[in-house]
Amino acid sequence: MKHERPHRPSIHVIGGVMVDLIMGPVTPWPRPGTETFVDHSELRAGGPAGNTGLALKALGVPHHIVCNVGNDMFGAWLIETFGEVARTWPQVATPTALSVGVEHPGGERSFLTTAGNLAVQTPESMLAMLPEEATAGDIALLTGSFLYLDLIEVFEAMLATVSARGFAVALDTGWPSDGWTDTIKRPPLPVLRIAIMCC
Repeated sequence: MKHERPHRPSIHVIGGVMVDLIMGPVTPWPRPGTETFVDHSELRAGGPAGNTGLALKALGVPHHIVCNVGNDMFGAWLIETFGEVARTWPQVATPTALSVGVEHPGGERSFLTTAGNLAVQTPESMLAMLPEEATAGDIALLTGSFLYLDLIEVFEAMLATVSARGFAVALDTGWPSDGWTDTIKRPPLPVLRIAIMCC
């Protein structure tokens, strides 16, 4: 008698995959018009969803990444880097987002980021790439929420939709580019209530 393999829950990582360029350390911040040499640099696949996906792959955890990439050489490089999990990623008619992380003494970093493909990654496109129905134990992890301007206004509705599809919901909001303004801080209570109900 043939035994079926037990289902392994999957983590569906929703968010941005982009290119990270890390350089440093830098102190003090360079004056305009000058050139500064740093000790090291590293060009790598990254972004909130990208970093999470790479970690899950290293741990052997089943996962999918819901994202897009630009239709440039960086987009092609990211698809090649992520392999099978990137097979269905759409390539959009924009440059791929690039984030330059400047390291400071002590380990803190400041980031300079271009919007690129993130600017056209809408809640609708995210939901379209997410299964209509989760299987038992599946988790939807929404990363870097504040990178998507269109998402902030419909955050609660999107989480409710994801929950209705049967996913447990996890959030990794990241840091809003304008800081924790009153506009940003206003939604969390109902959002957290939805997240707690989902989990």
